[in-house]
Amino acid sequence: MPIINKLGEADITDAAMYVLLDAGESLDTTTVKSRIRDLLEPAGVNNDPLVNRNDEVIDQIIRNIVSHRFDSQNNIINCGYIDYDDGYWEITEEGKRYLWRRMNRRFERELN
Repeated sequence: MPIINKLGEADITDAAMYVLLDAGESLDTTTVKSRIRDLLEPAGVNNDPLVNRNDEVIDQIIRNIVSHRFDSQNNIINCGYIDYDDGYWEITEEGKRYLWRRMNRRFERELN
């Protein structure tokens, strides 16, 4: 089901961690973008083209995870949940534990 609500960086982080966990190996940024798109099926404003760029809003959000890795205390790379090295992403053991805890809390909220 396509997601039409505007996605933000926080929305994309769970998807990024999930696709990395699912892959079980490091992925380059292009593959991460592709798999996030496959998973979330972004639509509407998320697919709006960027002015003077050859990509769309969702691509910029994914790039922001990398570009903000030193600027944001909540960034999944800065927190050590994702290793980022020369264009390749990989979920860390701490990232797996974080994702597990986060999903458990979410299921408890949504299912209770």
